[in-house]
Amino acid sequence: MNILFICVDQFRFDCLSNLNHPCVKTPNLDALAKKGIQFTSAFASTAPCGPSRASMLTGTYPDTNGVISGNDPITPNDRPILPQHLQAAGMHTALIGKLHLNPIFRDFGFDHFQRSDYFFDNYDPKAMEDSKYVHWLREKLGTDAGNRLVQQFSADEGAFPDDQWRFIVGGNRVDEEHHHTTWMTDQAIEFLNHAPEQPFFLNVSYFGPHQPYACPAPWDTMYDPETIPLPEDFDNDLNDKPIISNNGFYQQSLRMRKEQGWTRQTHRKALSAYYGNISMIDHHIGRLLTALCESGHEEDTMIVFTADHGDMAGQFGCYFKSLGYDGSARVPLIIVDPRSSRKDQRETRAVSLIDLFATFLSVPDATAPHEHESRDLTPLIMDENTNWDDRIFFKQASHAMLVQGQWKLLRDQVNGQIVYEFYDRTNLPIDSENLWDDKKHLTIQMQMAQDLNNWFDKQSADMIAQEKNC
Repeated sequence: MNILFICVDQFRFDCLSNLNHPCVKTPNLDALAKKGIQFTSAFASTAPCGPSRASMLTGTYPDTNGVISGNDPITPNDRPILPQHLQAAGMHTALIGKLHLNPIFRDFGFDHFQRSDYFFDNYDPKAMEDSKYVHWLREKLGTDAGNRLVQQFSADEGAFPDDQWRFIVGGNRVDEEHHHTTWMTDQAIEFLNHAPEQPFFLNVSYFGPHQPYACPAPWDTMYDPETIPLPEDFDNDLNDKPIISNNGFYQQSLRMRKEQGWTRQTHRKALSAYYGNISMIDHHIGRLLTALCESGHEEDTMIVFTADHGDMAGQFGCYFKSLGYDGSARVPLIIVDPRSSRKDQRETRAVSLIDLFATFLSVPDATAPHEHESRDLTPLIMDENTNWDDRIFFKQASHAMLVQGQWKLLRDQVNGQIVYEFYDRTNLPIDSENLWDDKKHLTIQMQMAQDLNNWFDKQSADMIAQEKNC
């Protein structure tokens, strides 16, 4: 059996029309969900991009694999990752798009390697020069025009301190024909049209809807800002949320947007761009799924769609990721397995993206030569009545989260003290009311706090052990 793994970047969990989003239209992802299982409580194991992807591809959390911030290299540098295990089990492995793993000189076990991590040079010029998309732009438009686009992309990415609009929304630089979403889809379709005879693992990894959100016509005007409602929790008071209210990055960006004159209408325009980008990606995923069907491989291919993490996208008036609030940490996840009778079903029990590692390994009956913390989702995919430990953990540096059934617990260190936030996930919108000081829930709070603290300490010990071994 083949695997088609479609991963997008910074896609908020509820931005799907079949989940009754008030604006976003995603007909192709809706159709995909009808063919399989839609996991409505799926969470990243960490955020941002690089750490989340490293966790998915190693089955380990950041403190074990060493990728804690965006450009950290995997440790040790030769640690094998998922495609190497699948390759050893006889699968042909392919990547098209974003991998976001270092060291840059590794091909990480991909037989077909069309990597495009960056098309700007702000962080790692070598990664930009490595981008197959940048090479293609220079070939299509000419070297000078391609380099000018790189300079414009880089200016958008570097605008955070001075121009929040340019950093978050930007100004789309190319038409749809030359857009990276189109290029990645075209490359993936080309692969499917000439698929190898052996089973394949194809990871199509889109850069969007990660900021800058702006996208080309006709998607740029698909959603009229005047008709876009702001999220229900947009105006929530953060006084009962010590974690985000003491987070320097979030508070700085909130302050800058206020100083730079953002109004409610500005936020509606930003969300209009974000939603348009999502619908454009949905359209191209539709092209990809049509190509899979026409290639004759639909009936022998597991299809997985997800995102490396979410986007606050207006939750509490914020953008970006890295914390355990639903906008940031919760992701869409759709799995279509031709072996399963579960069709057009929603699975509400909590799962983690780290669980994809063991799930993918189970397809060719491969094994990882290292310890991992991933759980195989196959029993849940095959049988809705299977027993499942309905808990997931999330960790990003000093911040951590435990989701257990209807409850969510966040912890972080503020001014040298550990603080907690506690939420009932049945209260909508989720994350609105911090119940940590509500003594009615003391028993479950104390149990979850102990479990989260024990897990956090174990992860931190793994990081210390990694540092000693390097």
